Amino acid sequence: MLAPTSRHAIFEGHPYEVSLAALAGKNAVVMLHAERVADDSGASNYDNLPSSPWAGFRLRSQCARIAATDVAEEHDLKWLADRGWNPVGDLALEQHLKSTSDHNREVVVTLAMKVKSCSDKRAVDAALAKFRSQIRLKSD
Repeated sequence: MLAPTSRHAIFEGHPYEVSLAALAGKNAVVMLHAERVADDSGASNYDNLPSSPWAGFRLRSQCARIAATDVAEEHDLKWLADRGWNPVGDLALEQHLKSTSDHNREVVVTLAMKVKSCSDKRAVDAALAKFRSQIRLKSD
């Protein structure tokens, strides 16, 4: 478990309160974000994203080559690096997002893993699917 943190952030002009924690292995990490839109504007609306394989969640995914300069400039990547998990290299990720009906509170489950190459989409998709199959979500 990586030491959690909380912060205030601005996303697309809206203030958020964000808590972040993660479980990390050698080549993969599961990050959990709990977020609240501080201005109650409903800015956490993900209805335009495709459905996740996890019921009630929406999905956003990408694969990118991460450089040290990227880590320095992006909060979550820097947060991981500061806690001993190096995200530099080809990094595949899925974000599973779920917000309240008013879109002011959300949870984001991010699966990130190092891959040989982002250019091999089939291998990346298979690796993410295998990783996802190892995660069990439970809610009350």
